[in-house]
Amino acid sequence: MASVTPVTVPGDTAPNGDRVPVPALAALLLSGWFPMFGLFAIGVDFPMVAAAFPDERYGAMLAQLIGGLSGLLFAAGSWWIGGTVERLGPRTVYLAGVVGFAGFGALPAIIDSLPWILVTRCAFGLCVAAVATAGLSGISKLPPARRAKFFGWQTLSAGIGSAICFPLVGMLGEENWRYPFLLHLAALAVIPLAMTISPVAKREPVETWPIKGGNHGIPLPLLIMAAFAGLAMSAGPMFTPFYVLSLGVTDPEAGSTALVVMSIAGLLAATVFGALHVRLGSRGIFALTLLCVAAGSFGAGAARGMVGFTVGMAVMATGLAIFSPNLAAAIA
Repeated sequence: MASVTPVTVPGDTAPNGDRVPVPALAALLLSGWFPMFGLFAIGVDFPMVAAAFPDERYGAMLAQLIGGLSGLLFAAGSWWIGGTVERLGPRTVYLAGVVGFAGFGALPAIIDSLPWILVTRCAFGLCVAAVATAGLSGISKLPPARRAKFFGWQTLSAGIGSAICFPLVGMLGEENWRYPFLLHLAALAVIPLAMTISPVAKREPVETWPIKGGNHGIPLPLLIMAAFAGLAMSAGPMFTPFYVLSLGVTDPEAGSTALVVMSIAGLLAATVFGALHVRLGSRGIFALTLLCVAAGSFGAGAARGMVGFTVGMAVMATGLAIFSPNLAAAIA
């Protein structure tokens, strides 16, 4: 395999002095696409999955668990995978996660059993966690001045991807519920980029936002806030396609409208994260996140039509879009 010559982007030198290749930066940027598509965008297809198994006694419940359990395994597995990244390095974990993402992600397209699809999605959640955690580890090796901005760029990149993937999944799912799962195979194209990520497991200590106590040096309030935000992130996109059915929307493409608007709102929020971080600081952004999520959730739950529901979900997405890079920058 031909070697890749590191290309230095001004400021993109790791704390230990290593130069970060541009393909590696691209792989780190794209790591945000994996949870965006694998845990969220694919949820648009789940009502069609449930409808494809009319004889399954608990078809609707199993279809929702397909998304819910993969998100749960993603959250629970991230802690264990974080230790694996320390031992094996981000490149190894990233590559293993990409292969598993493509394999387990596409496997439901050839399975005719909801319980077995559920099993594959549990393994799939761990693979998503591997890519996302390795990506965060790689970003944490960037210099402090660039790190917060890069987290914002990653969120921006995922927002662009979601604006494309949500309607695409709805369009393909309307043709056949199996087609959206085949999109996971596109992840294999990231492997050449991921090969250039640094194999070094540990990074030099750098000055970051002061954090005291808690597991892994993270205070308990931040852990609780992260769990709350993670629940909101997964529940919104995953169960919105089922919820809009109660509003009388049965067209998958029309049902994805709220998710597309959420993506656009998150995209706009991500573009101003760097400026907000400078002006409000980490604590101010955490407070703004809680306000947006609370107001948006209340508005969406109280809505009696698609317009009100969409506006509420967009407000919630705005808060969540600035939470993830803020948390990552705070604890990196």
